[in-house]
Amino acid sequence: MQPPLSLFNELAEWKSFSPGLSRVKRVLRKMGTPYFAFPHMVVGGTNGKGTVSTTVARAISGRVGLLLSPHVQDIRERITINGEWVCDDKWQHAHARITERVPGVDLSYFEWLLVLAVQIFYDEDVDYAVFEIGLGGRLDSVNTLNPDICVITNVSLDHMELLGDNQTAIALEKIEIARPNKVMVLPNDVYAIPQVQQRLQEIGCRTVVFEGVEGFHGNLAVVEKVFEELGLKGPVELAQLVCRKENLEGQIFLDGAHNEAAWHDLVAWIRRQVSGKLPVLCSLSIGRDPQQFMQILDPVAELFHVWQAGYEKELPIADWPDSVSPINEKDLKRLLKGPLLVSGSLYLAGLFKEWYAANKGQNRPV
Repeated sequence: MQPPLSLFNELAEWKSFSPGLSRVKRVLRKMGTPYFAFPHMVVGGTNGKGTVSTTVARAISGRVGLLLSPHVQDIRERITINGEWVCDDKWQHAHARITERVPGVDLSYFEWLLVLAVQIFYDEDVDYAVFEIGLGGRLDSVNTLNPDICVITNVSLDHMELLGDNQTAIALEKIEIARPNKVMVLPNDVYAIPQVQQRLQEIGCRTVVFEGVEGFHGNLAVVEKVFEELGLKGPVELAQLVCRKENLEGQIFLDGAHNEAAWHDLVAWIRRQVSGKLPVLCSLSIGRDPQQFMQILDPVAELFHVWQAGYEKELPIADWPDSVSPINEKDLKRLLKGPLLVSGSLYLAGLFKEWYAANKGQNRPV
């Protein structure tokens, strides 16, 4: 499916990636800073951002905009209102409004998504909006906004080449989404870091701390705390996102886990689903450690089959241990005759789900 704007065919998502706020600030300023027209929240952290953002957005009454990152199968997943994709005409109208006000605008893939979301939410007169941080916090384009509430779901080791090689360094990058005199929700293990406490005091935000753990219970804890701050009632039911702990036809387990903490959580989930081990169809992004991935998943993995799915930033097969080899489509169809785990990257999960839907009738034995 073609994207709603041709520029997303021209801009490679990661090749155009350029951390920094100056470009987006300039464009938003010339647009008239439309994000001041609606209250909004920013959600950062290492894992669970999409689940938390979606759960909160669904619980807020009125017209609620949501920006997610990344998408799994279609870019339209990233900008929604009340859970519905925004039609292409509205993407195109927002783009026309932006380029009219800012001739010659030059933005990255991620930056375009942010300014388009802001313009669309303004045009659609949303009552509230939730924005998920794409990467880090301090230099992420979402950090140009003016949120009433900022949220950190958790902090673990991820994107270390950009954010730092330890939890403290990464936490200090992520908490820069905090705003003076506004609420900052974060887990207790992050708040306990002395440098984090000092920096939050300097910013002057109102800190709200919750009992932080990884996985389902951690997502539940942060959403419950955000509900308290928003005055939302009722039991919390976490949103089920596509390709996150998803089960296809009872025996294909699909999860876009892409870092160390998420892989550990995945193993715990699989152990609750099946007894014994099962084959793993996997792929990783450049920068991920295949040895670490295989070591963590070893308790539930029978064999590792690497599928070169063809997405940007995909780790080449040459970077995998010699014990694994690429799998072709014919062999992949054979794998589908029994239980299978598909994981290692959200991009892989999305491409597999698309392939599976197209080949579904050919996959199962008669």
